[in-house]
Amino acid sequence: MPLVRALTVHIERSISIDDAVNASIRVSDRLLNCLKSVGLEVWTIRLVLPPFPRLELGDCRRIVEELSSALSDKFFLHPLSFDGVHPCVSKIVELVDVHERVYASILCKSVECLSRVLTMLWSVEVDPLVYTRLAIVVGDWVETPYFPATTSLARNSMVTAALRYVDAAMKALSGDRSSVVGFVRSIEDKIKQLADCTLVGYGGLDLSLSPWMDESVAGLAERVLGTELEGANGIYAAYALKQFIDGVASEAGVKTIGFNEPMFAVAEDNLLDQRVREKRVRLRDLVAYSTACVAGVDMVAVPLKEVNPVKLAQGLWGVYMVKGKPFGVRVIPVDKEPGTVIKLGRFGSTTVIFP
Repeated sequence: MPLVRALTVHIERSISIDDAVNASIRVSDRLLNCLKSVGLEVWTIRLVLPPFPRLELGDCRRIVEELSSALSDKFFLHPLSFDGVHPCVSKIVELVDVHERVYASILCKSVECLSRVLTMLWSVEVDPLVYTRLAIVVGDWVETPYFPATTSLARNSMVTAALRYVDAAMKALSGDRSSVVGFVRSIEDKIKQLADCTLVGYGGLDLSLSPWMDESVAGLAERVLGTELEGANGIYAAYALKQFIDGVASEAGVKTIGFNEPMFAVAEDNLLDQRVREKRVRLRDLVAYSTACVAGVDMVAVPLKEVNPVKLAQGLWGVYMVKGKPFGVRVIPVDKEPGTVIKLGRFGSTTVIFP
């Protein structure tokens, strides 16, 4: 059954650290109380703060610790959004590693930034699971309910939502989108009610198609293709799925926010992981898919000895220059050979990708 994958509170911009923490506590408490009366089935509840460009490292640590201790453990937290030149970037892995509920994102607006950040990530020894909570945003900030490639740019606090609806989309691809359209409309109505009750704005829905294990976006791609996902045909599949998402949004007449594109997240998509293991989908293919989707290089275990971070950065920046739209990158650098199956905490196991 489709449901709300992420219900996300965005805390208003242009306030101090202390005000942001206080606002987070107030809004999160109201949201939890209001949620009981709205009748939404929600998988995860999230909170994201705006960028604080002048934060010192001590402030970064403090905001992580204060939010982790003050907010209900029902919330996943995204208190850290940094431009690639921010001094806290060098300690980003350490900051995220403080608590398993903490996420962060780094914005890169140049190939040099991408090269520097990927090289830095390649050099840090940490549990690979930590990298699942850290994203690089290529090009510009995007407000989305999806973690970690997000931030908050809102003038006033607001609520957004993302959906788990791969199974419903599979049925809709047969031609009848009415059930998906009706579901999306009903979710928007309930999110609006929730926003009113919580005394915040309604930001919109990100209708991106995101996988969760057997709820496979790769399966949707193969439904569109009529054959196995392999090599460059994923670009066409991603484009076709993007057209599907646009059609649902238009028919439903809902307010959208964020990316609204398909997501190929290897460690969250059992069929895609299988195609990686079969060498049908390689890292270079995922880079190419990014021309037509928000997340091509996402939740992918990359072999340190086989992949040059500078060359990967050049490929990703080339995608941005062609695409002209921001997208997210989430890599998990590991000192393992391609084809190795590794354990990744709550995500189970995933395959180290072939270049």
